[in-house]
Amino acid sequence: MLSRTIVVAMSFLLAAIAPGLHAETPVYGVLASSPDTPYWRAMELGLRDGASEEKVDYYAQSVDLSVGTAEVNSALEICRSMLDRKPNILLVALPDVATLPACFEKAQRLNIPVIIIGSSSAGQDDNYISSTVMTDHNETAAITAGYLSSALGNNTEGAVVIPVTGSNTLAVEILKEKLKENAPSLTVIAVTPQELVNVAPDIRAIISTDNASILNAVNDQLPEADNTLILSVDGQADNTALLETGLIDASITPLPYLLGKTAIQQASKEIARPINTNNSNDAVFIKPVLLTQKMLKDGSDPVLEYIK
Repeated sequence: MLSRTIVVAMSFLLAAIAPGLHAETPVYGVLASSPDTPYWRAMELGLRDGASEEKVDYYAQSVDLSVGTAEVNSALEICRSMLDRKPNILLVALPDVATLPACFEKAQRLNIPVIIIGSSSAGQDDNYISSTVMTDHNETAAITAGYLSSALGNNTEGAVVIPVTGSNTLAVEILKEKLKENAPSLTVIAVTPQELVNVAPDIRAIISTDNASILNAVNDQLPEADNTLILSVDGQADNTALLETGLIDASITPLPYLLGKTAIQQASKEIARPINTNNSNDAVFIKPVLLTQKMLKDGSDPVLEYIK
């Protein structure tokens, strides 16, 4: 229901005023998930700082994706209505854009470029998309494999377990391939979280792609797993807090702040292009970073500046 949709004024530079009153200032429209998690709050901050640096105004509307299918489906109606305000460009920061092709088609008719932030699910509708700004998942897998190889040793034997949750199948396959290349002595096993306890007697590491379900399974099934390294690659989780409390040993962490900021910068490039070249399907990849408990305690690594 639209009544549950949260409308957020995200312009921190100027009050949200109709674009026609700011003809000299580009105005960007942003459709985002409700900023009620560390991930989305960091992305919102990146959008704000990017807009400040690029000297643009923007207005935004957000959809609360936690309250049900009706609100998710209403994203299409919201998206279409945002285009009626004739923004210079539309940025969509939702984890899934599968319901929005009709909106993107409308944007194309109006010569309004579309940038997708943080999602690679546009699929067959990529021809309506000008750019995608997203985390580089191949880099996530490569950094994961390199870290495990270094932490456990190149010749370490035993099992690396990747619990499969249903939504992470592609990520699991990429991780398995990279681990095979970088740590061939380790046996990589993919199982459901419920089967974790039955995997192998020598689990050296667990790669968590979904902390909410996987860490609970670890606590329930492997309470004595003190010698098992737990590495999180869950991009939506507050991995910093988990590192500080010792629930995980390391994380491959995306940088939603840079996703948001880079998306604004990319938007400025898009609107400077001739109209007939806007739908160029450019992909801008943001490399994730490896975070460890030691890095957080030391506090001197420059990458920590981007962990918002």
